Amino acid sequence: MNRSTLAACAICAAFTLVTSLGTSAHAADMARITKAPPVVHPATNWTGFYLGAMGGYAADNGGTFATAAFNMKGGSAGGTLGYNWQSGQFVGGIEADAAWTDVKQSVSAFGVTVTDRIRSWGTVRARAGIAFDTVYLYGTGGYAWVDNRISAAALGTTLFSESKIHSGWAAGA
Repeated sequence: MNRSTLAACAICAAFTLVTSLGTSAHAADMARITKAPPVVHPATNWTGFYLGAMGGYAADNGGTFATAAFNMKGGSAGGTLGYNWQSGQFVGGIEADAAWTDVKQSVSAFGVTVTDRIRSWGTVRARAGIAFDTVYLYGTGGYAWVDNRISAAALGTTLFSESKIHSGWAAGA
C-alpha cells in the first residue's frame, strides 16, 4: 500500500471519529425527544339503532304525448329508521324508510288535463354485508310501495280521481 493511500485512510478515520464524537457530545446537550404514542383507533361497532332524515327534488322533462310534454317534478321529504347487528366482520340489519312527496306531472290534450301524482313512498328492507372498520359494504332488498293518484279534469270539473298503493320490491348495494 502506498503512503498516500494510507494517509487518506487515516484522515478519513480521524474525521469520522471526530464527527461522531462531536455529534454525540452535541446530542447529550439536547433535551430528550420523545415520540408521540401511536394513534390507536378503537374498532368500529355497527350494532345499534339509527335514525336519519332525507329530502330531495325530482325533475324529468322528457317525452311527449299528443301535443303535450311530460314533465314530472316536485319535492320529497322523509326519514329512515333501522337496526344493525354485528358479529365479527358480518353485519346484518333491517331498515325502513318513508317519504311524503309532491312529484307530479300534468298533460293536457283535447281540453282534458290528466294529472299523475306520487303522494308518498317507502321501503322495508333487510341488509347484509361486511364491515372493514369504518367502511360497511352491503347488499339490501325487500318490500317497496308507492301511493299514486291519477285524476282527469275538463272545464274545471273532475272527471275521475283514483288513488292506489302499488307494491313491489327494492334492491341495492
